[in-house]
Parts: sequence; structure tokens; C-alpha cells
Amino acid sequence: MGRFLRSAVKSVTTVPLGAVADLMMRSGVNYRPTGTAVSRAAFPELAAEFPPSGQGMFAAVMNAAVGGTWASVTYGNGLFVAVGENSTIGVSQDGLSWTVIMYGETGRHYTDVIWAGGQFIAVAGTDRCVTSPDGYTWTLRMMPAAPAGTTYRSIAYGAGLYVAFHGSNTTASSSYATSPDGINWTARSLPVGVCWRIVRFAQGMFVAMATTNTANYVTSTDGLTWTARGLHIAGYWESLCYGNGVWVAMSGGLAGVNTQLAITSHNGINWTTRTLPVVSSWSDVSYGNGHFIAVSSQSTAGSSVMLTSSDGIWWVARTVPIMNYKATTFGNGLFVALQGYVQNGVAAAAGMTVYLEGATSDFMYLGCKVQWNGKPG
Repeated sequence: MGRFLRSAVKSVTTVPLGAVADLMMRSGVNYRPTGTAVSRAAFPELAAEFPPSGQGMFAAVMNAAVGGTWASVTYGNGLFVAVGENSTIGVSQDGLSWTVIMYGETGRHYTDVIWAGGQFIAVAGTDRCVTSPDGYTWTLRMMPAAPAGTTYRSIAYGAGLYVAFHGSNTTASSSYATSPDGINWTARSLPVGVCWRIVRFAQGMFVAMATTNTANYVTSTDGLTWTARGLHIAGYWESLCYGNGVWVAMSGGLAGVNTQLAITSHNGINWTTRTLPVVSSWSDVSYGNGHFIAVSSQSTAGSSVMLTSSDGIWWVARTVPIMNYKATTFGNGLFVALQGYVQNGVAAAAGMTVYLEGATSDFMYLGCKVQWNGKPG
């Protein structure tokens, strides 16, 4: 049963858990279909029950002009920017309406994008990145060639330096590249060679982790001198983020291996194992509005799952619209998660599919699942 809410003047009804139905407001006078945004000012009684603090979270699936395989998404300078295969870049001011830009050679695959140092920068292939001051106009930059069998997979910015790591799921690398401006790059060496997957900067420190079931990782305070470290447990470390004073790393799936493994750290050095409530192929994790959200690239014809956590330690599984989620970020009061690749018969939608969760100070987003005070409605 859906939860029925009342106010002194009006009443609203939420849909049953998991149902795909309308949300009824104003005693049935006004309907809004799943997947639309409603103004808080227009529906004050609903706004009061579901504040923008994250107590009540809404989901919606939106379609943009073109589908694709998306690898990474970021938010900066008032803009969402997503990158993916075949030189595809998606740009949105609100996370709802997207413009698709094709920049670069056919077949060039962007793998990671960030907003840092006053510009967007995305890495691609064995020797290139692109930069943009506004998300719409891009410039190609050359980078040191990645070792044979590897490509640039991740980029971070900190201590006045861009740091880009290359790797693959099968070939180890002991080198990386740095740049003070995203234009002029220098090849550098690492103290250990593994299949690097991701690098991030927070707490005054770079942390880089690898996939292919390894416990090796490295840290650096300046991006130039690195310390090789060992985790207490091996994993397929596909994603890494920092929020609320906590580093969170998620172990994804490789060659059909899925996990329910995550690790957390307050300093990037001492880590603790966390057991997730669901076994899946965790592809990305982000933080915003007091919540971590982890998405999975594994879907079946029947369901998809997402995890949420306020502290990175205790996680709750959420049933979400069916997609193979690849990348997520937070911005403009919204979590945005993008579809990755076709898997287990779950095909890409006719347009770019975006999952939105959260409520801004101005709007609420309605969907097939409504949370009531953090619990299923």
C-alpha cells in the first residue's frame, strides 16, 4: 500500500513501493506522471513532507537526444558533463535536458572527466586528453604515450597538478603523467606496476587504486613522489571517492566476478572492510547532500540495484529503474547516474538514460519509488 499524507487543506498519495504509476496531488485534481519535476512552491504540503535534506528522495528516468555508452560524469561551473565512447560528450545545466557534442576522432573513447583548475578535462585513449573552459568548446591536447596494452583511464587534480593514470584489466603499468595546466604533460614513474583503474584527490592526498583483484595501491601528497602501500584485502577496485570525512572504495566485477566488498578509511592509509548488502558489479560511487550513492553496471531483465549510505559504513539497497549504470555524480541538488553498456539483455534506451535522485530547494523529482523518512513508502 502507498502511504497517504494529509495536510489541513490538501492531501497527497504516494504510489505503492516499486509501482510505476502517477503521484496524485491536490486531492486528485492535479496529476504529475512519473519522471517529471514539480515545483515546491506549487505543492507546499508535499514539499513539507519531503524536504531537500535527503530525508525524502525521489527518482526519475529522463531521456536525452541520443543514447550511448557513458563512462564518466562530473559537475562543475554550473554544468553536468558526461563522456563516453566514440568521442561523445554530453552537457546539461539541470541534469534533465542534455546536449550531445561529438568531439575527436571516430572510435576515440573517453574514460574519465573532471572539473578542476577552472576547466573540464577528459582523458581518452593512449595519448590524448581534451580540455574545455565551458563544457561546449573543447581543445585536443597530446599526452605522453601510455605503455603498450594500456590506455588512460582516470584523472585527478590536487596540489596544483593534474595527475593521469593509465592501465587496463590485463596489463600492468608503472608509469603515469602529470601536468600543471592540462596542456603540457610529463611522463613519470611509479614505485609499483599494477593494472591501475582510478586516481582521486582529497584530504591533501592523491590515492590511486587498481583492478584485477589486487591489494596494491599508492598515495602521494604532491603527485610527484609516491608511496607504495598494501591493503589488507584484495579487490577489483573500480571506484573511489571521498565525502563526510571518509574515503570509500568499491570492488567491482571483472570477468564475471561480482562482489559485495567495499573498504573505508578516514586517512587513505588505514582501511576497514565493509560488507555490502548486495552482490553486484559496482562501477562507481559518489557523495553529495550527506549521502554516498553506489551504482552497478550489472542488470538483469528484471531489476537493477543502487546502494545509499550516510556514512560509507552501513549501506541500504534501493531498487531503481532498470539500466546498466556506469557513472554517477552529484550537483545542482541532484545525483545523476548514467547508463553504461548493454549487459544481460538490458539494452540501451532510445535516448541517453539518466537516473536522478534527490530534491533541490526549488523542485522535487517524482518516480517509481518514493522514500518516506529514509524508508520505503
